[in-house]
Amino acid sequence: MLLGRIALPLTSRRALPARRLAALGARAGYNIRGLPASLHLLLAAATACARPAEPAPAGPLGYGLPSPPNAVYTVADTLTVEMHRPGGNLKMAARYAMTVDLSFRQDPAGIRVTGIAEDFEGSMSNLLQPDRFSDLGYLGKTIEFTLNRRGVRRVASYPELSGRPAELFSFGGLPYDIFPPLPGEEMEAFGSWVDTVVWHTDSEALERTFTGVYAYTLSGDTVVDGRALVRVAFTGEIETDDALGRPLRLTWHDVKGPVTGFLLWDPDRRLVAYQQYERTLEGTVTPPDRPSTGTTLAGVVRIRLVR
Repeated sequence: MLLGRIALPLTSRRALPARRLAALGARAGYNIRGLPASLHLLLAAATACARPAEPAPAGPLGYGLPSPPNAVYTVADTLTVEMHRPGGNLKMAARYAMTVDLSFRQDPAGIRVTGIAEDFEGSMSNLLQPDRFSDLGYLGKTIEFTLNRRGVRRVASYPELSGRPAELFSFGGLPYDIFPPLPGEEMEAFGSWVDTVVWHTDSEALERTFTGVYAYTLSGDTVVDGRALVRVAFTGEIETDDALGRPLRLTWHDVKGPVTGFLLWDPDRRLVAYQQYERTLEGTVTPPDRPSTGTTLAGVVRIRLVR
């Protein structure tokens, strides 16, 4: 399934509420008009962050064909999940790390990005049943998508896990994580913008719909390894709706909550040099023929440009 097309769930799955359908109609990476008051507050909160010295002009804040036309990122995520059950809460910890090797070339749609995920390693465990996944064979497919100056336009393929890890980690949003939405133009000091990211995947193990609304603010400059970088702070609200299992015997996992983080923009390479964000999500898990239980998910994602 191509993620550039926002596909609605199959008829065997639960219908999305009107607010989700409206979100799915938005093209990922584009500004939202008519934001509700709560989302305007996100922008206000980002703008109100502590302001260091006036940042230097960064030039156009948008993606371009990097020179050289390749990049290598490391991506790492750590999660804690807690299931709130009548007989006692069940806690689980999970993590993964991998390297993503990308190549760029001009394309009629903008820039075509292709690559592979390497050196994948991760673990999942709870108090009763420790488990581990470290074999790269669990991670299949290459990554391929198109990009313009504002962000991801269309995703053709992405890495996928199998087995138990696939029920927790989905890499359908990996291109959007590495290439978050940008304004695509020059911004004044402490300038702000709001964008939305929506993607939908449907694999054998998991169907997931993700919606995120983010408020970004230029918040200063920094120098890392001799390179002048622009710091961008952001806050947001994200929501994931998951369906696991086979038709008519699905388990629903729906969570939402705030996300906060920052990124460092390299104006010379026109790439994000570093990004870190933390999310705390709450919601419900509804197994077939059983009552819903509460769940909490918290974790930190770190993405670094290594060369």
